Amino acid sequence: MPPEIKGIVWDVGNVLVAWDPSYLYDQLISDPAKSDWWVRHSFSMEWNLLGDLGMPYAKANPLWVERFEREHADQIEEFPRYRELIEAYGKYPQESHPLLIADSIALRDGLRGKYKTIALTNFSEENWPKVNTAHGGKVDRFDHVVMSARERLVKPDREIFGLLVHVAETRFGLKMEELLFIDDSAKNVAGAKGFGIAAIQFDAPEQLRRELKKFGIDTSGIPSSSELLPGEGLGRLQAIM
Repeated sequence: MPPEIKGIVWDVGNVLVAWDPSYLYDQLISDPAKSDWWVRHSFSMEWNLLGDLGMPYAKANPLWVERFEREHADQIEEFPRYRELIEAYGKYPQESHPLLIADSIALRDGLRGKYKTIALTNFSEENWPKVNTAHGGKVDRFDHVVMSARERLVKPDREIFGLLVHVAETRFGLKMEELLFIDDSAKNVAGAKGFGIAAIQFDAPEQLRRELKKFGIDTSGIPSSSELLPGEGLGRLQAIM
């Protein structure tokens, strides 16, 4: 029989709060086709990872500018305010994280009294307080947060899972076998399992409830919801082009 789970480790983006740069750029770029192009070809996950690793936007933004000018010089006339578009990502991170996944929030909060609750998130430290504030403090409800930007480590690297295990043991007296990790990324879930941590790949709240039950975690007393809850005052930016 597997060990009893005593600590639940949550990813944040697209598990507890929806994340997509399109939420931001669909507001700033009035032409849907141009917004789609910008997100697909100008924004990059490699650049976003710099913030997750702790690089401030003051240093990261010029790198994006340089790459855009080098790789997409033929698009400068189409995006004459490209510098403002680039700066907007770090200026308004809450607009890329506009919706709480209500049922996931309910599950985390409803299970918190019985299980230690830890966040393991690839996240910019500059973005974290803005996103949390926009959602009334509901994002940052954990017993501890292991954040990539603070640790200069990102999922799915083994080092960050080692740090997670160390935190769980030293802060809460939990063994690795007593942890359950939830993440929407297949690579991150595989990384956790490869390290020896039980893990669930999140797809939807109702699927998560079924998976939690397999680990002996009862969610029947936690009301379910299919809602996506918008943050206060979000979605009101004016288009700049």
